[in-house]
Amino acid sequence: MSHHEAACELNKFDDMIRFLSQTVSDFGHLIVVDQHFDVLFRAWCVAEIVEGNRLHIPAKIKVFSQNAVDCNYDRLSLLDVQQCSASSQDDKDFILRKIVDIQAFNLKLQQLVFSSEGLFSHLVDGTERSRVVGRILRRSACRKMSMILSEYDSEQLCDSDSDSDAASGSEESSGYFAILHPMEYERDKESYWTIASALRCFLVVVATVDLALFSGILWQGSPPKENAELESSREVATASMLDFLDASQHAMYCTKVQELAHRGFHLQSLLNFWEELLEGDVMPSFDPRWSQTNDVVRQAIIPSSRVEEGGRALAEIWEERPVLPQNMVTHHWSNSFAHLVGAMLADALERMTYEELAEELCSLSGVTHIRRKLREAQRLESTYWVCAFSVNQHASICGGYGPEPRRGTADWKEWDKKRHDSVSFHRFKLCDCHEPKLMSHQEAACELNKFDDMIRFLSQTVSDFGHLIVVDQHFDVLFRAWCVAEIVEGNRLHIPAKIKVFSQNAVDCNYDRLSLLDVQQCSASSQDDKDFILRKIVDIQAFNLKLQQLVFSSEGLFSHLVDGTERSRVVGRILRRSACTRTSIIVSECESEQVSDSDDGNSGAGSVSEGSSESGFCYARTSLID
Repeated sequence: MSHHEAACELNKFDDMIRFLSQTVSDFGHLIVVDQHFDVLFRAWCVAEIVEGNRLHIPAKIKVFSQNAVDCNYDRLSLLDVQQCSASSQDDKDFILRKIVDIQAFNLKLQQLVFSSEGLFSHLVDGTERSRVVGRILRRSACRKMSMILSEYDSEQLCDSDSDSDAASGSEESSGYFAILHPMEYERDKESYWTIASALRCFLVVVATVDLALFSGILWQGSPPKENAELESSREVATASMLDFLDASQHAMYCTKVQELAHRGFHLQSLLNFWEELLEGDVMPSFDPRWSQTNDVVRQAIIPSSRVEEGGRALAEIWEERPVLPQNMVTHHWSNSFAHLVGAMLADALERMTYEELAEELCSLSGVTHIRRKLREAQRLESTYWVCAFSVNQHASICGGYGPEPRRGTADWKEWDKKRHDSVSFHRFKLCDCHEPKLMSHQEAACELNKFDDMIRFLSQTVSDFGHLIVVDQHFDVLFRAWCVAEIVEGNRLHIPAKIKVFSQNAVDCNYDRLSLLDVQQCSASSQDDKDFILRKIVDIQAFNLKLQQLVFSSEGLFSHLVDGTERSRVVGRILRRSACTRTSIIVSECESEQVSDSDDGNSGAGSVSEGSSESGFCYARTSLID
């Protein structure tokens, strides 16, 4: 296993592909990009990609779908081999040790991604793709403008001052002063500090004007004034299911809403259930790090809630009497079950992220420690409402998987995936109970069509009722139609929302992806579900505007995670990493749409930076033989 052993097979990929490129005619390099683009954030993978390019091996890239590119392309501005993950720290150290110049390596990596002849050029360039990039820029222009200003002023420019002062005798360190008269700098330092400050201000102004020009913000008209009709549509973002039912069914519908609302449960009960999962008696295939919520519902919740020939909601079995919850939880079933539980615990313990708690949940000793913390904080009796526990699965999904889509399609693959355990890959056993199945959204007794009326009832009944939004590691929950409908409806009812994320790094990697949010593009368990959700939305445009406001406004869901000085430093790093490559992309995109006049000066700058990075990269990797 040691990388220093000559016979080890794990340390020779670069020398092997060099041999193959010299031996095999038309040797190629196929890069398989997963749905979330995680392969481009693995150290070994990016090392292989850059080495293949250095050896002039033709690269072919295959992506999951065009939508996956649209959702994740902006995330690539964060590419940095030092931030990539690996199987172990030893592996990562070994890879970084082999790279002669980290900065040149990262420049080459960015060039491969963003240049006009890069890996994604056939998927992103062109008129139809430029519209997508234009939308991303326009949506985030105002949000990023203030961050760029503060970042340039407080970090980038000040750093260049200190670097210049610390190494004024070297050729590289002269910074701004190399452009002027370096001999006079020693004689009259004070005057040059004044000139340097003026130059810094000038650069900030130029950067601001450039961004305004390229984003289109200068030639956009003033925003339309709010009118009564639009404001009304925002206030009635979703219609009640009662509007679609006969009057004779209203009483049964309202009774079921109140019944669902009383199916909360205590954290104490959830921790007891989690310990049963760890012990392996309830669900033998359970893996705390990998099992998804869907796996637990199918193999633990449904069997545990079976009652004779029928079944009940598991929350009803856990609790001796009906419980009105203090919090409703929005999540999605493809997320790790440990992350769902960890996020609820993070909410109870008032933590911002749940990564550490999810890891602690993987052992019984960790659960004991968490239980002690909850007891000390007097939060073991906190109550929650989660669809997986609070909806009677025997009255809906326990006996099947829903209508089968046409084979060979992406919908069929997604449907088939949900029939199998994500750890063992065995197909789930279906429940054979005789509980009547109520799947139609037109049935008053159905438990799957009442979330908006239920949270409205709870917000009016429970004081300090809150809404907990569990954001998974890849932010997929915000691209699920049911989930965004719950989020917008909760906001419309003025229910305080709390958001829990996996980690700060997950926010940094995925925040820009949210500029693509559109409820019409969100996914759902079935097309019928999606059609039902869209039919209940009175005004799609107003709904999307509200959704974007919830994400990007200064008082939005992510304001405590993104805004402020500490977040502006992260954004500044993202901007510096992608400055050269992103500028050339913006210029070319704007040229085809709006600002062809501004191309000449920038394209020259882009070509210069590309040439300089290429020259510094020719020997960016070493062979292990060295």
